[in-house]
Amino acid sequence: MTRRFISALVGLFFWLLAGAAVAQPPVWVVHGPHATIFLFGSVHILPPGLDWEPPMLKRALAVADDLWFEIPLDAASSLTATRLAALHGLQAPGESLSGELSIASRARLAKVAQGCGVSVEGLDRLRPWLAEITLSLAAYRQAGAIQDEGVERQIAALAPPAVPRRAFETAEEQIGLLSNAPLPDQIASLEETLGELDEGPASYERVVTVWMAGDTPGLVREALDPMIKSSPGIYRSLVVARNHRWVDQILTRLKGGGEAVMVVGVGHLVGLVVAPEHMVEMADLTGAEGDVGALDDNGMTRPVTLVAATAVKGLEFDAVVVVEPAAIAAGGVRGLRLLYVAMT
Repeated sequence: MTRRFISALVGLFFWLLAGAAVAQPPVWVVHGPHATIFLFGSVHILPPGLDWEPPMLKRALAVADDLWFEIPLDAASSLTATRLAALHGLQAPGESLSGELSIASRARLAKVAQGCGVSVEGLDRLRPWLAEITLSLAAYRQAGAIQDEGVERQIAALAPPAVPRRAFETAEEQIGLLSNAPLPDQIASLEETLGELDEGPASYERVVTVWMAGDTPGLVREALDPMIKSSPGIYRSLVVARNHRWVDQILTRLKGGGEAVMVVGVGHLVGLVVAPEHMVEMADLTGAEGDVGALDDNGMTRPVTLVAATAVKGLEFDAVVVVEPAAIAAGGVRGLRLLYVAMT
């Protein structure tokens, strides 16, 4: 899945801002008839001392009726994840990680492991997905980043204890997504991460930098693009399939009342607001990049999503990219209203 993606394990987000008005991690706001949801994209592992909490998130946490994470953050869930990783992350008898890698990848694995202070012999007993996570965590520790400083742990401590905690999925489901990935995808992802780790901490630092700046195109570039290119199968299972499941839960929550804060790995879907009559044209133009899709019944599940101006009512963005605003406004009074909604 690439080391940079591990640090910002992407969950959901049907609406990703095209930019940020303020240099801080972005917050998404979704309104239902009687409910408001604040979506925040996290980096799971951070160095201490970062002042990352957006004021909007702090205000939302103070009044939230419920708080959502990817998985439960309790001790039982942590123990389950550890047990399942040991159960599903070890090589079968007679097999080894080195036997699954090319000569060049074995050499790079040994080099990276030595640099991270990890035993090559120990890694050799792991399946590729667990070896990748093990090396990534070791590299984060060397960079001064720890899980207790990650967004989820800090938000859990900031929120009032009486606020109910919810989760989109279980530890069993999350480990299953990783361990059930086809072997070629696991190897491709590990090899991509080995290349990143060979650079030293630079790739991780770039993710944190663009996240802190609210640079959503930068997040796509640094956290997602490497995974999409190296292991598209894992991208589909870890991002797209989870998006679909989580959207269902969000829509269900929106039918209720009150306010909820939802925290998952920072996201990946830049929204382009387009005049309806230009949707096909823009899809053709931007689709040349291969990672662009239009809004449909499945939600927004591509790194760049085209949204007709008629579909943005009720959403809030810190910033948007409006393509050909004059074409939207040309629809008379209704067009001007659509443009106003799109821009505000």
